[in-house]
Amino acid sequence: MNNHFKLHILTPHCDFFNDTVLHLKIMDSKGPMEILPNHMYLVTMIKPSSAEFTDSNGKIYTALISEGIMKVHDNTVVLLCKNAAWPENTDDVIP
Repeated sequence: MNNHFKLHILTPHCDFFNDTVLHLKIMDSKGPMEILPNHMYLVTMIKPSSAEFTDSNGKIYTALISEGIMKVHDNTVVLLCKNAAWPENTDDVIP
């Protein structure tokens, strides 16, 4: 089994993040959740929140995510959201 998965965060404005990660912590419509490698198939609504993920080199990222949709399938997570920004660029976030 893999110890990582592909994370792709897309907005209408940009391809925000596209790399392999070890885990993803995010808020969906039912509350906080964590996605790990080989997660079951899932489609869910994402609430505006911060998303935390660790890349395959161990670097921890935190991104501000607006509402959107997340699809988990075949060890790939695709996040389609209105906007995403790194915390140091909060002026870029459109509510």
